[in-house]
Amino acid sequence: MAIYHLSTKPISRSSGRSATASIAYRAGVQIDDQRQGKTFDYTKRSGVLHTELLTPNDINISRSDLWNMAELTDTRSNSRTAREFVVNIPHELMTDPKDPNNRGITAIRELAHDLKNQYGVAVDFAIHSPDKQGDNRNYHAHIMVTTRQLTTDKDGNTKLGDKSQLEMSNTQLKAIGKATAKDELKIIREKWATIANNQLEQAGIAERIDHRSHKDRGLDTLPTIKMGWEATELERQGIRTEKGDINREIRATNERIAELKCEIVFEKGILENYSTLKSLDSSSNEEVKNNLTKKDLSEIERYKQHSQAKITNITEKADKEPLTQDDIKIYEQWKTVNNSIVELEQTGVLAEKKKPTQEKNQKQSELTAVSEPKPQPKIQTPLETHSKRLELQEKQLAKTVPPQVEKSLQSENKPNIEPKKINLAEKQQLIKEYAEKVHTTAKAILDSQLKALREKAKPILEKYNTLKDSKPLMFGKNQWQKDKDNTLKQYNNIKNTHDSMKEKGVTDDHYKQAREHIAKHEPSYYAQVQQAIKDLENHHQEQQNQKAREHIAKHEPSYYAQVQQAIKDLENHHQEQQNQKAREYGADIYAQKGKTYRGEIVRADGKGILQQTKEGIVYHPPMKGIEQGKSYTLTNKGDYYQTQQNYEIKAPTKNQDYEKGR
Repeated sequence: MAIYHLSTKPISRSSGRSATASIAYRAGVQIDDQRQGKTFDYTKRSGVLHTELLTPNDINISRSDLWNMAELTDTRSNSRTAREFVVNIPHELMTDPKDPNNRGITAIRELAHDLKNQYGVAVDFAIHSPDKQGDNRNYHAHIMVTTRQLTTDKDGNTKLGDKSQLEMSNTQLKAIGKATAKDELKIIREKWATIANNQLEQAGIAERIDHRSHKDRGLDTLPTIKMGWEATELERQGIRTEKGDINREIRATNERIAELKCEIVFEKGILENYSTLKSLDSSSNEEVKNNLTKKDLSEIERYKQHSQAKITNITEKADKEPLTQDDIKIYEQWKTVNNSIVELEQTGVLAEKKKPTQEKNQKQSELTAVSEPKPQPKIQTPLETHSKRLELQEKQLAKTVPPQVEKSLQSENKPNIEPKKINLAEKQQLIKEYAEKVHTTAKAILDSQLKALREKAKPILEKYNTLKDSKPLMFGKNQWQKDKDNTLKQYNNIKNTHDSMKEKGVTDDHYKQAREHIAKHEPSYYAQVQQAIKDLENHHQEQQNQKAREHIAKHEPSYYAQVQQAIKDLENHHQEQQNQKAREYGADIYAQKGKTYRGEIVRADGKGILQQTKEGIVYHPPMKGIEQGKSYTLTNKGDYYQTQQNYEIKAPTKNQDYEKGR
């Protein structure tokens, strides 16, 4: 899918950047900076597919001369010496990345010409291939423009004149009747969309890009926020960030919206097909089959496969916990469409479709056995389906033996298995400390590498200085010059490597080495961090689910109330099923989740436990460590039981005291 991106930012001296260093890196060339007396050599960098320099009126000037002129023209410490546009190129236009005339590069060239003609600036652009660590479709262009208009004087000398319209303040723009900087950027963004879409159309590609915001386009989906390089670096290290969490939540919401739309459209299509078939009641099955296209049959089969996993998961979930409103909604959607498909299959319309094998669809067969009892094809309600699944579960209850429950004194009152509580603040602090530790370690690795280069260059520089000061007077001048040049070249190679590494700073490779170092030398600490990251991911997922529930409750209160009532009905039905089982076993009620029961155990075996309480005889599932004839306090926690044995302490009677005295 073609993705739109165009952003701009100035290259300012106040941020420690220079036009010469920036263009050298982006174009993968060597530039000698005359103002700073430095050499920026990036000729060894990879990923630069194409570079091109465009000037107004085709003024002849080299890349090095242009950007040195830009640095020397503006002398203030906070001067803006260049402006950069970063543009994403639809990967569909980069079928042959190395062809300088492919549609992607042609589109960028057209945009560069437009910038040059519109603002009178020099435009220098470089096309980059996707990063190895990132999306392999991320072809993009770095377009650098001068902040001043490039002109020639009356003597034919090239110079940088007035500031371009792009660098003017809104007050200055208003004075000359021009659009604001924000509106001007919108024009540039729209221009790029038009250029790229023309190329896509000419290539016969259906995809299009759109420069407008989601709001302006009337989209239901939400735009992601800008991550920034710091958050991006942390995410690449596997460390969650707040911005990353926001984008993950946005993407999950968008995926859910898209999924719901897809399901609605798809299911609507199935129902429309069914309505068409209903109108052909007077026709024979063969005639009905002929009216169903291959696409219709394919869609019906695809729907059955699409819904199978969801419904199977919901059915299995019903064995363990009450169904959520989302579960019931999905089930109801499935039931509506599936009833139609079942009826079509029974009339023979879909008889030619291959039935799924028993082995591959064992779980679905279980669902069918519950939700579609023969001979009636009609799907039962979630309540009926859920209750039958519970009956199957309860038939196996006698064979299930939970883990041994330890007894404890009443005074201790300790649970046997407590759910592990997560201290979010501690987890977040641990991850923050880990991120700082990774960065510090990565920085130390970089410093160590830079130090090693300096140590390597030091004797070479000393050798060069010695040669320089010992020029022979007569013989050996040629060899001396050769030795001096080779030594200087060797030194410059190391220096350029050092300066390049220093300018790049800490890279992904340094972070990777840092993480590996911590994992190797501090394995326990590293394991704690990974667990903290996992815990926070689970917590964020639960927060997202909670927000979704709150959203439904707020915007669909009637539907939400129906779901809550359905859940309550299911719970009541489940409890009644359990009570029925308890009565069959000789008890009055089945122990309810969250309730505590006190009293003597009147029966304890492999089938369960009966306890005499003030509510009557209560049935508990079988547990080890519970003895008949003794008194216990048993609390049903849902996933586990909290048990404690009760002890009765009797005070001595007067007769006993008397007998003792005698």
